[in-house]
Amino acid sequence: MTDSIIKKDVAELYPVSGGDLGPKIDTAIVQIQSMNPVFKAWNRSHSDVMWNLFNLDHESETRNLREIGASIKKRRDAMTECHFAYKENLIEAEIYEDKAAKEDAPLQKKKYEMLAQKERAFAAMKHESILGATKDISALKASYDKIMARIVEKHGRFDEAVFEEEEKEYFIRRLFVQAMRDVRECGQIRTGAQRDLEQMGIEPIEAHGDIMKYIVFVKENLQRGSTISRGCRDDWAKNITEKYIKRVQDKLDHMGFSDDHLYKLESGNDT
Repeated sequence: MTDSIIKKDVAELYPVSGGDLGPKIDTAIVQIQSMNPVFKAWNRSHSDVMWNLFNLDHESETRNLREIGASIKKRRDAMTECHFAYKENLIEAEIYEDKAAKEDAPLQKKKYEMLAQKERAFAAMKHESILGATKDISALKASYDKIMARIVEKHGRFDEAVFEEEEKEYFIRRLFVQAMRDVRECGQIRTGAQRDLEQMGIEPIEAHGDIMKYIVFVKENLQRGSTISRGCRDDWAKNITEKYIKRVQDKLDHMGFSDDHLYKLESGNDT
């Protein structure tokens, strides 16, 4: 059976129409080129709107800054790798072009010319990826500048100790927002969110009461025709943070929390 398959004519095994594919490829390329505007407008991972509305929507400025740092680092590493691969493609193209210029055998010359074209095509693909990454980085840098300015205005600086300080507020806000979604959905704080609040040193029943006060506030304002902005929730979250921050700190003190090690590590003295 195998022998009979091997002996079959290639045209029978791969039934494609004859003729030169060049014209079809040329037509496809022209069609692709006519769509260049969409490729230029969307050659990155996210739009600026998506970055700022969804990806950078953590419950603290420092967490958003951390998201920016991780996203930029990922793109920096990929861009570095892509940059050197791009330069390698260009060099390979020049090598093949040089070989083609020196080659006398027609078929071998044609092969070198084709390989040179392939390397330049690969280089163009990588060049497009690099341009897309630079757009993402530019969008993230604009957000970085604004967020960093607000952090420095609040703390006078930004370092790891500031990040640790902000983490306390972040988890209070995050857990209360999560619990509020539970209450809006089913009227109660679900078991997982209750456990998280208890781990923070916060009584879930008391938290439920604070959440209900905000929900009532929202309903009453909507009934009066008032607009509920993100600022309303932020003000509520700020008040919640101020109410519960000491309880979180008490839990941390009980567990032996200290940020002294940060300064010791930075100074080279980790003992």
